[in-house]
Amino acid sequence: MVNQHHPLIPREQNYVLERKIISIHSFDRDIKKWPNSNHFEIDLPEDFTDIQSIQLVQITLPNNQYVFTNSYQNTKLSFTLTSGATSHTITISEGSYTADQLAIEIATKMNKAVSPTYNSFVCKYNAVTNTFWFGNTHEGFTLTFGTNPGYIIPCGQTEVWPHYTKWGLPAYLGYEKKTYTTTDISGAVDPSGFGFDYEFPKFWLEPSGTAYYVDISNNNCNLDIFGEECIYMEINKYNSLDEIEPFSEQTMSLYNNDYNGKIDSAFAKIPINHANAFALYGDSINFFIHNASQYTPPIQRLRRVRFTFRYHDGRLVDFKCLPFNFSLRFNMLRNEPAKKINIKVPVI
Repeated sequence: MVNQHHPLIPREQNYVLERKIISIHSFDRDIKKWPNSNHFEIDLPEDFTDIQSIQLVQITLPNNQYVFTNSYQNTKLSFTLTSGATSHTITISEGSYTADQLAIEIATKMNKAVSPTYNSFVCKYNAVTNTFWFGNTHEGFTLTFGTNPGYIIPCGQTEVWPHYTKWGLPAYLGYEKKTYTTTDISGAVDPSGFGFDYEFPKFWLEPSGTAYYVDISNNNCNLDIFGEECIYMEINKYNSLDEIEPFSEQTMSLYNNDYNGKIDSAFAKIPINHANAFALYGDSINFFIHNASQYTPPIQRLRRVRFTFRYHDGRLVDFKCLPFNFSLRFNMLRNEPAKKINIKVPVI
């Protein structure tokens, strides 16, 4: 009846939040189907239903995040000598370096690229200005940093050459995407050599009658060998973290404006701890991880989950076959009939 004096009281829906934590290791994946741990899929042990939220509660990662790898396309450097038209390209060893180690590595590879007995190239790190310098005690040279040295880009990896930062090894050294020529100081060089004032009286470029160097005293960029600050973790279809699209160049333009944002692009942002190299480091919701993805309406059923680990610029993380693990908390809604419970507390 419509015109009734005793309308029905709407039934209140009572739910209890059931929490389920699952531990996932990178070697839980099917390695034939997912050869790289930066992108893989797993099947959950059981169906999770009516999921109200998902949260990353713990993660342990290997602290061997190489700064320079072939997959990151930042290991090659090209140059030519003034005495010849041949272009030389070197490839430094993959890994992470101190500034002085990187200077020795690059100078050694440049000398070997010319000939096994060539030893005129000298590289130096200025510890005061955090800049990286190239010199030669025999002849002039050209750094062809405006030419793409060419990389074999792994499947799924982002090409970095079109970017305006971290586009290759020269960018990490503080150089721009252009050609650099040397300055001849053979006639005016101090007999003790050429270098920085804080080195006096022994300078890093010690000539034997000739000396050439690339003058970067007006460069605005510094050496960057610190690596990435964070890793973005994606869960396919269930992300809730938004990002700004990097590498914008025309945000003020009325036409062809390239400013863009990425909606639901990641699930969690994980800080990287560089304190102890080649060790394990962990994080949890008790420290720096603060993420919880809520879903309205709740996810009805979930059995298969796909993960991706990348940096902000899209490069997939190269874990170098070292395992890692993490734990996810699934909060699921369960119907609970209303209950009236009387509790009698005894007198103590």
